[in-house]
Amino acid sequence: MKTREESLNNFSNLMDKLINSKYLLASSAIYDVMTAINSSKLLSDMFTYFSDGFDFEEALTSAFYIEGEDRHFVLPELTNEMLAFVYNVLKELNYKRLQLSDILDFFEGGKNYDVSYQNFAKEMLYPFKFYVYQIGMQMINGTEPPKVEEEYAEEVVEEVDTPNEQNANSSINSNKNDDYATLRRLIDLDKLAISQSRLSEDEKEELRYVLNVFEDEIKYGDKAKMKLAYLAYYYALRPLKKVKTNVKAITEIFVKSEIL
Repeated sequence: MKTREESLNNFSNLMDKLINSKYLLASSAIYDVMTAINSSKLLSDMFTYFSDGFDFEEALTSAFYIEGEDRHFVLPELTNEMLAFVYNVLKELNYKRLQLSDILDFFEGGKNYDVSYQNFAKEMLYPFKFYVYQIGMQMINGTEPPKVEEEYAEEVVEEVDTPNEQNANSSINSNKNDDYATLRRLIDLDKLAISQSRLSEDEKEELRYVLNVFEDEIKYGDKAKMKLAYLAYYYALRPLKKVKTNVKAITEIFVKSEIL
């Protein structure tokens, strides 16, 4: 059984192969990527979350459109919508409900499919890989992931503050606010619920790590790091169906404290 970080690295490596592939070899590379996603709880939970309520058909017609004799492609601007969109495109390509050649017609290079595939990879696959890895690392340990090329790192993930906002200290700390004690108690209850659950020992260990990082960042009170640790906590515990957690209560405190 792969750990969450191993499954994320495996996904990243397979995305590299897809990005560097040729048109005629892309189908098998797409299959490998989708297999990696479906076999990883981390990635499956991520795309279940981002795809919830996402209108793929509407996004498809907005992203690929024709003006006169010209074909155009525009990637969704919001990060969560971009991730849901590319994931669904890859899924439909894998099931052969979409044809790659039809999509490549909308990229520079047109019928020269090896050229248009390179542009498809640059404009669509690379941002997808970058942000999946970035958010995946946040889900695992609540820290900033390694930086990738600045060309694609200029955007900020929707849920993360801009640098000026990140420098502000949180109102939650052990000296000024009772919310600190409440959060510590809620996290302790989550730890207890996880320990008593029927999750595997590997899953319990990973979740305890996420909770410990979250608890530490709350104690230190840096707003940016607290928010990243919260995102790791939220994405790790929200999908749990058979474990009673305090995600809702903790989220309400973070909203009230203007951290989210």
